[in-house]
Amino acid sequence: MRLIYLLLISLQIVSAKIGDSSYAEELFSRLTLQIRQRSSLVDSYFNNGFQFHGCNGVLGKDSFILMLYLSRQNLTFDVIANTTKTVNLRLSQVTVKTRGLDHDDFLRTSEAIFFIDGTSLYSGFVPECTRLPFGIKPKLPLDPKDTDKHSEDFLNKLNEAIKSNNASNVKEHLLIGFEYNRCGKRLDKIAYAKLLADPSRNLSFSLSSSQNIGGEFRIIANVKGSNSLIDFYLDRNTSKLASASVLNCIQSSIFPSSSLFLKIIEEKVKSRDVFTIRELFTDNFHLETCHGSYDKDSFVYGIAGIPTNFTISIKLEKLERVGDNLKLEVKAPASDSRLYELWAIVSKKYGPQIRSAKVAVC
Repeated sequence: MRLIYLLLISLQIVSAKIGDSSYAEELFSRLTLQIRQRSSLVDSYFNNGFQFHGCNGVLGKDSFILMLYLSRQNLTFDVIANTTKTVNLRLSQVTVKTRGLDHDDFLRTSEAIFFIDGTSLYSGFVPECTRLPFGIKPKLPLDPKDTDKHSEDFLNKLNEAIKSNNASNVKEHLLIGFEYNRCGKRLDKIAYAKLLADPSRNLSFSLSSSQNIGGEFRIIANVKGSNSLIDFYLDRNTSKLASASVLNCIQSSIFPSSSLFLKIIEEKVKSRDVFTIRELFTDNFHLETCHGSYDKDSFVYGIAGIPTNFTISIKLEKLERVGDNLKLEVKAPASDSRLYELWAIVSKKYGPQIRSAKVAVC
């Protein structure tokens, strides 16, 4: 019986064209009714991976539904006219005004943007927050003097794993998408772990220098018994390696011209489309400011929430090739006078991507 009821709801909602405001209005109208009735059908209105990025945190599907239940007596959703648009073949986007939500500290505004996938809500976020932006609590910037210590501690742990001659132990220190560039020859996580664990190589690393580049530590390491320098990038959030390359050899990564790269950034930012903007950043991207750091989702949702009539332009101040990476110093003159340091790498799937960013001078 429940299945038949769900099918009827789906047919009635889909009778309105996906991407039309009437489609979104019908969906939110029925959702509101089910919430007020504390119906078990509410669950079916949300994608299993649904997340809502609010001003004071991120709520998963169950937590968000609970928040709606607690506010059910006075809760209403009003779709704002002319805000519904098609994002891609699957998703449409709509801006909704909420009333009667008891959690003002979470929302801090009456408007939220939702993505609709067929007959269910895919995700949502608050476009503007007055205090902590975009659902993330900032972490305090790391004291520069601690960078060397963190880097040395990591290399010691990696050396211990190498000594075990067990590739599985080495893999524990590498991110899933890890890639090693050995002067043009690329190895994935599994191949690199086997390389390091090979007892005939007797490898170990010692710290040459380290640098905090935002969401990552850049670690330049000496190789025992060799003149090679390895350029490691350690993700600060997981304390695992995101990538590595041999620094003192001719690199083979091909970056587009700086003007083309900046144009790609500006065009994707201009779209205000979450999925398009996400392509600009690696999965472990972090932005570090003078007051705290923000992860990829927080930053992407923040950009998507900027009004479309506000133009974001990027001015290149300095460009430098650093091993397998590109270091850019840029400004966004219309919105910010500060100098930002960006680190980019070429992704096989998306082309050039920003892996880390920070305010250059605090």
